[in-house]
Amino acid sequence: MIVQERNETNWMDAYICESKEDAKKYIKKQIQEGKRAEDFRIITNLIECRTEVVFLEKSQSPKIEEIKKAKGFPEEELKLAFFRLSCQQGRWAKTIDFDTADREKYPSWNTFRNHLGSIGNIIDMIIFELKREPILPAYQEIIDEFYKGQTGQQIIDLLTEGRR
Repeated sequence: MIVQERNETNWMDAYICESKEDAKKYIKKQIQEGKRAEDFRIITNLIECRTEVVFLEKSQSPKIEEIKKAKGFPEEELKLAFFRLSCQQGRWAKTIDFDTADREKYPSWNTFRNHLGSIGNIIDMIIFELKREPILPAYQEIIDEFYKGQTGQQIIDLLTEGRR
């Protein structure tokens, strides 16, 4: 298991441990030292994969399609894609939904799994984003497109309806 800590822009590995209890102890110690709880996450069931890295000059501003062609998927872009498909379905997306999804808009399920982990982990990350005040503009835009005027908690309840 790995405990990751968020810096200004990315999640970075902070601590490698054997059990979830060790991870929780590490996070608790960090919180006692003044860090914020929401800046930590525990990664389980890791899948090793190779990622192609693309370096850009400071003056370059890549388009989303260029990023996808380079096989680099930013975490936030994947979470938004998962959230958009979930809103289209009216429930949290399932792995099989990505098999039939439009490849121009959504990557395959393996891409999500390799970059973000299990489906439960992805849903938890999105729920964390929807509970923020205020909701990030990218999420609000999707909410307004599918569920005009709803709050983050209402969206969570709508997508979770019918599940345990």
